[in-house]
Amino acid sequence: MATDSWALAVDEQEAAAESLSNLNLKEEKIKPDANGAVVKTNANAEKTDEEEKVKSFEELRLKPQLLQGVYAMGFNRPSKIQENALPLMLAEPPQNLIAQSQSGTGKTAAFVLAMLSQVEPANRYPQLMQLKELNVERGQKISEHIVIGTPGTVLDWCSKLKFIDPKKIKVFVLDEADVMIATQGHQDQSIRIQRMLPRNCQMLLFSATFEDSVWKFAQKVVPDPNIIKLKREEETLDTIKQYYVLCNNRDEKFQALCNLYGAITIAQAMIFCHTRKTASWLAAELSKEGHQVALLSGEMVVEQRAAVIERFREGKEKVLVTTNVCARGIDVEQVSVVINFDLPVDKDGNPDNETYLHRIGRTGRFGKRGLAVNMVDSKHSMNILNRIQEHFMERGQKISEHIVIGTPGTVLDWCSKLKFIDPKKIKVFVLDEADVMIATQGHQDQSIRIQRMLPRNCQMLLFSATFEDSVWKFAQKVVPDPNIIKLKREEETLDTIKQYYVLCNNRDEKFQALCNLYGAITIAQAMIFCHTRKTASWLAAELSKEGHQVALLSGEMVVEQRAAVIERFREGKEKVLVTTNVCARGIDVEQVSVVINFDLPVDKDGNPDNETYLHRIGRTGRFGKRGLAVNMVDSKHSMNILNRIQEHFNKKIERLDTDDLDEIEKIAN
Repeated sequence: MATDSWALAVDEQEAAAESLSNLNLKEEKIKPDANGAVVKTNANAEKTDEEEKVKSFEELRLKPQLLQGVYAMGFNRPSKIQENALPLMLAEPPQNLIAQSQSGTGKTAAFVLAMLSQVEPANRYPQLMQLKELNVERGQKISEHIVIGTPGTVLDWCSKLKFIDPKKIKVFVLDEADVMIATQGHQDQSIRIQRMLPRNCQMLLFSATFEDSVWKFAQKVVPDPNIIKLKREEETLDTIKQYYVLCNNRDEKFQALCNLYGAITIAQAMIFCHTRKTASWLAAELSKEGHQVALLSGEMVVEQRAAVIERFREGKEKVLVTTNVCARGIDVEQVSVVINFDLPVDKDGNPDNETYLHRIGRTGRFGKRGLAVNMVDSKHSMNILNRIQEHFMERGQKISEHIVIGTPGTVLDWCSKLKFIDPKKIKVFVLDEADVMIATQGHQDQSIRIQRMLPRNCQMLLFSATFEDSVWKFAQKVVPDPNIIKLKREEETLDTIKQYYVLCNNRDEKFQALCNLYGAITIAQAMIFCHTRKTASWLAAELSKEGHQVALLSGEMVVEQRAAVIERFREGKEKVLVTTNVCARGIDVEQVSVVINFDLPVDKDGNPDNETYLHRIGRTGRFGKRGLAVNMVDSKHSMNILNRIQEHFNKKIERLDTDDLDEIEKIAN
């Protein structure tokens, strides 16, 4: 068993998912046979499916402001729907599109990019129109470029009130078409709006599901479309682990929910009920237990719903109890768990597969991993669940991994509270990066408690990049009778790494020096470290403006986002990774030959952080290869920091002139 001190290895939501096996949960894992969208093009489209895909936003030739905005929002590469749809939507002339895509897969960003690409800012009138299942305030002349509203509202603006000239609309988006046609009147209203639009208006239609009724509607409003459609088995989002809990009645469901609640509050959760009455009862019962729970149901007016959702989005409540009013169109990035307290059924009591898909789609969003738990309390509800499984063609399988990786707190819970692991059966216990472990509140004590549960013959292995007194004391507590391998101080900086510094006067000069270095850096791969997320975002955006392909990784990203960025970098799809200290430890990318400290590492008091410096430059020169580390110095203070780092490691760091291209090429080879 290994405890990975870099808490990204397995986040606690993953722990919650795995621990559920102790609570009578059966897994219904989705494993699509093929993992790509099915793309059909119309007769006029000459490109093949593979030719139409893009692997980076730079390939789309977006306006510089849009490209900068994409990276500032944390997008590093196109999602599956984006890589298929964007080339079609941004083509010249623009092409019509019908696409099947779950919410949370990046489809909103896709059509927003398409819309913004066609805006002419000088024209102060609506040019782009999106219809969606929501309400928009009215009452004044509209001069915005983009109009979003329900079909009824937009139809009034176009025909009765004359707020909008439909002949000037360039892009028309119908989002969540499956919801649209289920609402009385919306289908006819949408068709009437479409008939008012000019012939050259681009038509885009998105739907999470594609039943016959949706397809017939799509054909009426989108002429000559390109089509992106998922296979049935791909519809349930393979990023979501699905389980069910077997109960006998409502009280047992509530008790099971209380047992799960400790895991749920790791991130945020949404609990779906069939009726408002059940939702109100459940919220009240949870409140009696001392939990902070928000309630959202259909009788609330729009403003009330918006206020509840906003509080939930801000994290002021961890759990939202709701009805189907929240099954669609609500994006809360932090939701990692969805619970179907009642399984979704239609008015005839049959499985509502579309609603099930939309409900569980509130988690596993934006490429993250999610967890869905279904409460089953009767033969009827078990039958409903079985039919849902059959609809999506999935079958479960038992999990029995041999190796467990997690943070100390998670592993301790698995061993003691949840009994998911029998510590007496553990043969090898690994504590990696012990210097990081003891710097994290609680991890030291938790690690010691785990170690005491293990059998005497369990092998104990502890690794640390640095060995301060605190690390040594900790090591003695958890590793009895050890063999010790310890480096001398001067050996700690890894003699396979050449270290230099560049003298600058300010941030702009540091950026210019970086641009001068970039030609040499891209010989292999590079990691650039910044002190703050703000600087990292700025730097990634500036490099993108210069036409470079750069990935951004920072602390506000969740585990799954970070993993996706690192995987692309590891595969060489981006040559440079701009990051903060979140990547200083535990990331092994063999091809990294250059590390740049855009900002030198300092602790909270502004003193040199020697350990972090060592970990940062240790991202290169790995596996016996030679590496290069370049430090940007832009003030007397940062020069003093660098001097103290040199003294600590007894290592002279040479100055590098970035205007001398011959010198750069020499050190890079």
